Amino acid sequence: MGHNHLHISAQKAEHNKLIRITTAASVITALMIILLKLYGWFATFSLGIMASLLDSSLDIVASIINLIAARYAMMPPDDEHRFGHGKAEDLAVFFQSVFFNLSAAFLFASSVKRLLSPTIVENSGVGIGIMAFSCVVTLALLLLQAHAIKKTKSKILMADRLHYFTDLLSNGAILLSLFLGSILQSNYVDPIFALGISIYIFKGAYDLIKPAFMNLMDHELSHTEKKEIIRIINSHPKAREFHDLKTRYSGNKPFIQFHLELDSQISLQEAYDIATAIESDLLKYSPDAEIMIRKEPAGMRGHIKDYKD
Repeated sequence: MGHNHLHISAQKAEHNKLIRITTAASVITALMIILLKLYGWFATFSLGIMASLLDSSLDIVASIINLIAARYAMMPPDDEHRFGHGKAEDLAVFFQSVFFNLSAAFLFASSVKRLLSPTIVENSGVGIGIMAFSCVVTLALLLLQAHAIKKTKSKILMADRLHYFTDLLSNGAILLSLFLGSILQSNYVDPIFALGISIYIFKGAYDLIKPAFMNLMDHELSHTEKKEIIRIINSHPKAREFHDLKTRYSGNKPFIQFHLELDSQISLQEAYDIATAIESDLLKYSPDAEIMIRKEPAGMRGHIKDYKD
C-alpha cells in the first residue's frame, strides 16, 4: 500500500507540473496571437479578423482564469477546505463557458449586420499572412495540450484546449474566407464564415457548461461508474451488505462514501482490514478518488435504500 501511495504521489506531482507548464504556454500563445490580430484588424477591417481578435481576447482571460484555478485546485486540503479545492476547476470551466457565449453572441450579431450592409475587406494579403501564422502557432499549442491531457486527464486543460481548437477552426475559416473573398471579389464570404463560427462556439459553450454545472451541484457519478463501484464492493467475500452510497466529482477528483455492514463478531482489526482491501480495489479502478467507508455491524441500518445490483 505504501509503495502504491508513493507512486501515486509522484505521478500527481508530475501531472501538476505538466498542467502548470501547459496553462502558462496557452497564456503566452494567446498574448502573441492577440497582438498579431490587432494589427491585422487595423490593416484590413475584416469582420472575420475582428471576430477572431475578440475570441482570442476572451481566450486570454479564460487562460489566466485557468492558470489561477489550476494552481488553486492543486492545493491540498486545509482547515477551511477539508475536501480540497477541486471545485475551483469547475468554477473556472463554468465561467469560461459564459465567455464563450458572449463571444458567440457578439460574433453572430456582427455577422448578420455585415450581411445586411456588406463592407470591402482591405489588404487581404496582410490578413492572410497573419491568419496563416496564427494557425501554425495555435496548432503547436494544441499538440502540447493533447499530450498533457493524455497524461493528466485534466478537465481544465480540456476546456482550454476547446478554446484553442475553436481558434484553429476560426483562424482556418477566416484564412479561407480572406482567400476566397480576394479571388471571388465578394463582400459576403467574410460574414458568412464568421456566422458559421459563431454557431460552432455556441455548441462548444454548451458542451462545457453542462458537466461543470453538474459537478458544482454535486451530481452523482455516471451510472456506469457507480455500477463498477457496486461490483467492486460486492466482490469482497466478507462484506455482508452496504448502503447509503454517495458519489460526486470535485474537478477531476471523485468522492465515494458508503456504509459497510460487517459481521458483528469480528475484531476491529479485521473490520479495518476488510475496509482497506475494498478501498485498495476501488483505488485501482479510480486512483484519484477519495474514499470514505463507515463500518457498522450487519443489520443495524434500518430502512435505508440498498444499492446492491
